Amino acid sequence: LGAIIFLTISLIWLMRKRAALAREEEMLRLINEKTYELQMKNNELEEVIMIDALTNLKNRRYLFEIEEQNIENFINSKERLTHLSEKRDSALKSNLVYAVIMLDIDHFKQINDHFGHNTGDLVLIDFAKILQDNTRKEDTVIRWGGEEFLIILKDVKKEKIVDIAEKIRKTVEGHPFKTETGGTIWLTTSLGISVIPFYPQSPNLMSFESVLSITDLALYNSKNKGRDTCTMVIPGNRIPSSQEHLHGMLANAHYADLNNFYSFERIVPDNFGEYEV
Repeated sequence: LGAIIFLTISLIWLMRKRAALAREEEMLRLINEKTYELQMKNNELEEVIMIDALTNLKNRRYLFEIEEQNIENFINSKERLTHLSEKRDSALKSNLVYAVIMLDIDHFKQINDHFGHNTGDLVLIDFAKILQDNTRKEDTVIRWGGEEFLIILKDVKKEKIVDIAEKIRKTVEGHPFKTETGGTIWLTTSLGISVIPFYPQSPNLMSFESVLSITDLALYNSKNKGRDTCTMVIPGNRIPSSQEHLHGMLANAHYADLNNFYSFERIVPDNFGEYEV
């Protein structure tokens, strides 16, 4: 009788333990499912806040939280390459660079003033599509803010950069943008272009944000020279040797030119006369 009672109690205890373990496993499964769902929602939310709602392009946050790290990795790879002995593969890789193209829609404020903000939005959407259609899927197109956009060309040959920029400029120039009422307006764009790494012999000297600064100066030069044109930043023969030199060249293109740190080369536009504004 004692043995039967002991076995019965043991059996009840084992059944309860198994039931408790089953409940615990089910609880863990539910927790893991909820955690996964929450993580997926967080990822989706993170993606959403990195997308410009109007144009569906990546936004400034994406540039600095995701793309900047990729660019810095590329710069570091170029830095390592400078310390390697001459090899065929290295020579091929050294011909590939990143490029930054900063664009601005000319006289965009007049579009909003004369045709309204709805037409302005239609123009921005159409302009964004032109940029996407004229870049590769591995490149990154970003709405920088307002009517300014940014393109990161990746692993591109230096001699192809101006061709891509000019193709975009001409496409914009020859594109019939539609107004809210169905009318047509003709627009132009100004561009500034820089290469990453900026100084091939010293890739880490210029950070990505520094390259952005001088690209912005190049864009301003295009606007100042009459718009509807590209300005390329050409590295000089002298490399800044102090923070004072670096700050000076980032703030003032004239200072940089005087010290042979870099200069601007305006790409003379081959315009379609009937589309000129």
